Amino acid sequence: MNSSFYGFPNRISTVTHAIVILGFNTVKSIVLSTSIFDALKKSGKSGAFDRLAFWRHSIGVGACSRVLAKRLGFTALEEFFIAGLLHDVGKIIMDTYLPEDFHAVLKRVQDQDCLMWRRSRARWA
Repeated sequence: MNSSFYGFPNRISTVTHAIVILGFNTVKSIVLSTSIFDALKKSGKSGAFDRLAFWRHSIGVGACSRVLAKRLGFTALEEFFIAGLLHDVGKIIMDTYLPEDFHAVLKRVQDQDCLMWRRSRARWA
């Protein structure tokens, strides 16, 4: 945390001081991201779903959402990050609780080179 990136010349030696410097919303986003990463480390039941790739994608979408929000003049940047981070969380739920159905959807997506939402909609419609 003693990075010049934050422009703070002195040593930051307490968690409270770090929260003050980073801001509560940034700390909240870090904790949420870490919690989600812990959930994603557990392997799913379908075996066909790459949770590490999913995690990377979700972080990327969260970061892009935050950048876009800033460029558009929004102030609640961390909320945009969290929304991007969680936009596909249903895939983890399907992989965990509906592994056979989710595997079938993943197979169709791969075989037919189509979007997942189209296949999952057709599967459960």
